[in-house]
Amino acid sequence: MNRRVIAALSVLWLIGFPLSAQDPYLSIELSEDLSLFGFSLMKPGDGIGSPPDDLQKVQDLAVEVLLEEARWIFSGMIYGFSFFYVPGADHLEVEDQFNLEPLATISRGDPALHVESVTGDFENIRIHFTYWPDEYQKRRLSRYANTCYRAAGGRGQADIYGEGGRTEAMVQAVKQALREDLRKFHYNRPREVRGVLTLSHPPRIVIGSGQYSSFVRILYLLDDLKNYPAN
Repeated sequence: MNRRVIAALSVLWLIGFPLSAQDPYLSIELSEDLSLFGFSLMKPGDGIGSPPDDLQKVQDLAVEVLLEEARWIFSGMIYGFSFFYVPGADHLEVEDQFNLEPLATISRGDPALHVESVTGDFENIRIHFTYWPDEYQKRRLSRYANTCYRAAGGRGQADIYGEGGRTEAMVQAVKQALREDLRKFHYNRPREVRGVLTLSHPPRIVIGSGQYSSFVRILYLLDDLKNYPAN
């Protein structure tokens, strides 16, 4: 398997560590294929591609884009989201609806969010991000150890060319995690579901066949579950 194929299969990989007494910070490593930012190293004589001195500009753009994604993920781990879910049902002519709203977000430029290292070559970039929560944020993280939260995992996909594709893949994975876990204890399809959730670990995302594929692990708590009227 050639190098570019391998890169395409592992274009974005996130490794994260839940906060513990031993690790007082959150950590993510993101990798990206630079061709998604329009960079392709020019080969001698072919006149096609980008000159080598464009590499730094493209790397800076990749850091900026992935920094926003890291901020979204860290916010989802610390503050969490509220969700509203209407499972689709063709026989009832009900369309699938899912809305995920951040409860709060880390501010842009927050000095606690660090770019620890940027490494790579002319094809890929690897960025290590860390976030150092303050005491309030640590308390929020510790509350998710409460046993009233249910754990679930799911997968989602989104087009790599669509706007916000990576985030959309994570949102779809969250929806799938909820749907599959609800089926375990709720035999009949609910009419609508509301609640709160958090990302218990950073998501893992890869690219293949023109799509972002995401796997997430969540902790969630139901606030309200409505059923369809009995016949």
